Amino acid sequence: MSGSPAIAPPIAPNPGGALEPHQVVGRDAIVADCWRALRAQSVALLAPRRIGKTSVLTKMAAEPPPEFVVVRRNLEGLESTAEFVQVMFDDVEQLLGRWKCKARHALGLLESLAIETRYIKAQLHGPQWKRLLDRLFEDLDEQLASRDQLLVLMWDEVTLFIADLLRRGQAGDAMALLDSLRAARQRHLHVRMVLTGSIGFDEILRQLRRTHGYRNRPINDVARRFVPLLDAAGSEQLIRGLLRHGGKPQDPVLITTMIERCEGHPFVIQLLADQLLRLPEPRAEHVEPQLQRLLSPPGDPLDLNHYLERIDKQFDEQQAGLARAVLDMVARRELGLSRAQLIAALPEHPREAVLGVVRQLEDDFYLRREHGSSRFMLELLRRFWCEERGL
Repeated sequence: MSGSPAIAPPIAPNPGGALEPHQVVGRDAIVADCWRALRAQSVALLAPRRIGKTSVLTKMAAEPPPEFVVVRRNLEGLESTAEFVQVMFDDVEQLLGRWKCKARHALGLLESLAIETRYIKAQLHGPQWKRLLDRLFEDLDEQLASRDQLLVLMWDEVTLFIADLLRRGQAGDAMALLDSLRAARQRHLHVRMVLTGSIGFDEILRQLRRTHGYRNRPINDVARRFVPLLDAAGSEQLIRGLLRHGGKPQDPVLITTMIERCEGHPFVIQLLADQLLRLPEPRAEHVEPQLQRLLSPPGDPLDLNHYLERIDKQFDEQQAGLARAVLDMVARRELGLSRAQLIAALPEHPREAVLGVVRQLEDDFYLRREHGSSRFMLELLRRFWCEERGL
């Protein structure tokens, strides 16, 4: 435990819920890094599920540097590219309205198409949404240049929106949207984007390539930033805030045990604290039993079953079997296995196939590489995998 912990405000346990900006702790470094990157280019914010991507966006949107203007939107639930353009039009109109000006390029196109602004999504046909999207970016860039400001379009659940388009049979529109957004970033120098989502970009692009022949690289112009687990100081600050809200003593042994067992995972800290605060007098010896409850049926509050289910979505049938074999072997070793050890243990599979699957499992946050070995991203996930797979 750190010698002089930062004083955290009381934080009500809210596992998986939206946090107020002042409740987002331990994220100053990644927030500052994202703002540095955004001065030059757009950002893809990457992390495993429940690590806190949305909390980082919350902090950024609440406290932007003076040269930035922020428009934030969650894209979950949108059903078409036309609806995406509708909500972007609404956001642009609201922003420009604050500046006492209008989206003249976009409005001119809508007038020529005889489309009412309230019903854009219902009236756009064919490639019209791409033309309107281009006009909206023209309007934004024009005004931003005159004001010497940068606009940051913060879009959460971009990848979930793209995945929903694929599920609805709109793969052509999905690929066109990805290409149009990349073109906009290249053409309009005062516009930036922060793209994130609960599905990885690599996973979406592999699906597009495998099933729809997509060959473009729509985010190769974007800086990738990984949201890390909380460090010890950040974990301690969050734990102290949760205990303070619950009116519980700041027991240093309890706090140290929680830091060690939660592995810096903010969602695990929230869930564990929520359980401990229900006890009359939570102590360090209560941590492991409560943590085991989060891993054991019934229920799956950590949503770890997601890692079991998505294998068949990410890999073809042959690769899925190899991926499970790799994960089974790594799960049996707390310190992981080197690539050489994995290749030797799977002689029936070609060397390149093993290496390719390992790389993909690392990209998709199942495994991490440490000291030359691949090990599970989280010990909690390794324990869950062993139990569910009967290892």
